[in-house]
Amino acid sequence: MPRKNGLCGFWRFVVQAAFLSLIACSFPIRADIIVSIGNSADKDALFWVETKSNHPFIHSSYVTDIDERFIRPGETVTIPVMVLNPITFSYVYALIYHPAYVYESKQVNEMPSVFKTVRVPKFEPRSWREFIDSGEKVLHSGQGIHLGNVIDHFVLFVEQYLPAVDDAGIKNHLENYMPLFEELISHTKKTLPQSTYGLKSTEELRKKDPAYAQRLDEHEKRRLKELNDLFREIKALVSLSTDERIQLRSMRAKLVNTRSVHQELMTARDRQRIEEFLDFQFKNSRSQPKPEKTRQWSGSDTGILYSIILGSRYALNGKGGKRLYDNCYRTSLSVDLNGGRETDLRDIRKKFGANFCRDAEGEWIIQLPGKN
Repeated sequence: MPRKNGLCGFWRFVVQAAFLSLIACSFPIRADIIVSIGNSADKDALFWVETKSNHPFIHSSYVTDIDERFIRPGETVTIPVMVLNPITFSYVYALIYHPAYVYESKQVNEMPSVFKTVRVPKFEPRSWREFIDSGEKVLHSGQGIHLGNVIDHFVLFVEQYLPAVDDAGIKNHLENYMPLFEELISHTKKTLPQSTYGLKSTEELRKKDPAYAQRLDEHEKRRLKELNDLFREIKALVSLSTDERIQLRSMRAKLVNTRSVHQELMTARDRQRIEEFLDFQFKNSRSQPKPEKTRQWSGSDTGILYSIILGSRYALNGKGGKRLYDNCYRTSLSVDLNGGRETDLRDIRKKFGANFCRDAEGEWIIQLPGKN
């Protein structure tokens, strides 16, 4: 009998646990993360804050977005988060960014739950002005601010802060930060050669291992060029209006592969121009001693400059050798979002391969197997 009662107790526990799990799954359970910025920064500075969670996965990990928002120094915000899976949880972290301050991230290895609110250690951001005026060096390695940190600061401005400001409709006079950025670059180039690699000076390293030192120098030159290119792009972006930047970002998002360009970026008139060019080539290929190989045009609505270069002609067979199309062209499609004008903006010019086949009704079908 005691054994029977024990079994009943066990099954009663199982049923109760299942019932409680059902309730937990039926109603969203909220946990909280607290993020705050101290009063050391300018009270009017608008910081961009991202909160994320990290989760291990086999031999790597993945990140889940929790929250994005602007907060000011002296503010404390409570960020709601749905209860995380304790099996895959590693830590939560927050990153703060402002153009005039050194970006910073802090993590907490405790998992927020309905029973526990997680508080990220308070941020006390350091200004770039204080860093420059102190004469502190930009380092090759070790504890401190590295060249990679300066580059990342500019990347975060382009990829995170600027889009967030535009989307929120905030008038932040971003051009006012350009002199500081220029001074930061100058400070980086001035102090970096005086820095050390671990415990060795640059000159000591060159004497001991010239080949290795040369590779480091070449790597550093590439990184400094990247820094210069980023700054030129930042100035070009800031010179645009908010609406122009939002439109540019939307077009860049479609400049990914042949499919997205043809179906999302191009207008119906752009696609018609391609078909007219292909029709002309198909109907006049034998009569033309030197057929036209290139066609260029500017989108009337978008100002995007397109060009298509005709390649070889071929027949397309399907599975089992069955003939699908008798007449196909290989082409190269070029896209310039800036309409052919000189600019310091990056990632606005790309080339894609595109194949077009003529069906029995005389329509041109673009061939898009996967991502081209």
